[in-house]
Amino acid sequence: MMFRVDLNGDGIKEIFLSQEKDTNGRLGNFWVVYISQGDKFLRCDEYITLDHESLVLKKFAATGRYRLFSVTSPQKGLLLLMEFLVSKTAITSKKIAKIELLSEADDLDATINLLKDTDKGVVRITKGKAQDLKKSMSAQPKRK
Repeated sequence: MMFRVDLNGDGIKEIFLSQEKDTNGRLGNFWVVYISQGDKFLRCDEYITLDHESLVLKKFAATGRYRLFSVTSPQKGLLLLMEFLVSKTAITSKKIAKIELLSEADDLDATINLLKDTDKGVVRITKGKAQDLKKSMSAQPKRK
């Protein structure tokens, strides 16, 4: 498998290539990463492990850069949120959070979907600032 995403913000997408399916790590397939450096690619010395179905790609408006996360369930009732960071010569994984689910059944899928959800289809619940909402509420006539 292969996917490409620009993680270092240079406008050229890094390349992620998975190894054979029978060589899996604890958190998914082993991947070799090629980092863009000008007009060439540098192969990272270290493999990373990730499950391609758990990936979440977010573009942050403040920086315009993409960040790559994964949401996995390494054991029953527990979620692990990780971020993959790229430097000039390497890619590393950083644990962001461990989330313990209070109940297990459907909550696992619902929580994973919530964490993986993109901004598509998001509707603002409130408009304006909190003070505006307060003023609006106090201006309404009180019912008897």
